Amino acid sequence: MVCAIPLMLILLVPSASAHKLIDSGDNHTYDTATIIPDVELSRAIYAELEPNKQNYYTFEGKQGDTFFGEIVVATMNNEASELEPKFAIIADSSSISKIKSQVNGQNPPCDLSHTMGSGCFYDTDTNFPYSVPSGYGALVFSNVLELPSEEFYEPFSMTEYSQRQTISFDIPSDSTYYIVAYSDELFDNNRYTLATGFIEDWSALDFVTLLPYYIIQSNVALGDYSLVYMMLFVVAIVAVAILKKKKFF
Repeated sequence: MVCAIPLMLILLVPSASAHKLIDSGDNHTYDTATIIPDVELSRAIYAELEPNKQNYYTFEGKQGDTFFGEIVVATMNNEASELEPKFAIIADSSSISKIKSQVNGQNPPCDLSHTMGSGCFYDTDTNFPYSVPSGYGALVFSNVLELPSEEFYEPFSMTEYSQRQTISFDIPSDSTYYIVAYSDELFDNNRYTLATGFIEDWSALDFVTLLPYYIIQSNVALGDYSLVYMMLFVVAIVAVAILKKKKFF
């Protein structure tokens, strides 16, 4: 019966939509940037923007690999968030020029195979208001969707999300890349989710170990403790049943 708990959680979430999670921690500088080990593998990072701080992420890009990234924001207490995080790609100046040519071209890449959004929506500029490493440049992707934007249900976290930027391009050169999330305006709810990659790498063991943990962690990160309470309730029922079976009371 105890084994039924992770099984129950697995059945709640289709595997095709489940990103493995990356903990971000204190990542407000280039030196403390959260490492994305393989940018093509499907990953999700739950984060929150703080006043006068930016959130930094980094990955080692390989020429010819596909970059996919998007920002979505959760609907909390049936209220759509007004948060519009900026999504900046920081790379060597040559790579930034090539990425800019791709995403602003006549047929910009738009891989929707791993998103529930309906398109790649963004505006771009190079007006990044913070410093960049020597020899590097920035390309900023801003939301262009009118708020409240399209909402979709994400079964992994069992949460309604609103789409913001969805971005796809071919990585132009072997180099260190950074993603910076920031916002010109903050609100009561400043949580967002950064998703990267499109290749699922779940093993059979992951589904009964990592997945239940990730489901609970994602809900707690979004401030939703209902699943935790449900799990505690189920565990309590199981504990009582075991104790009765062993005739402790």
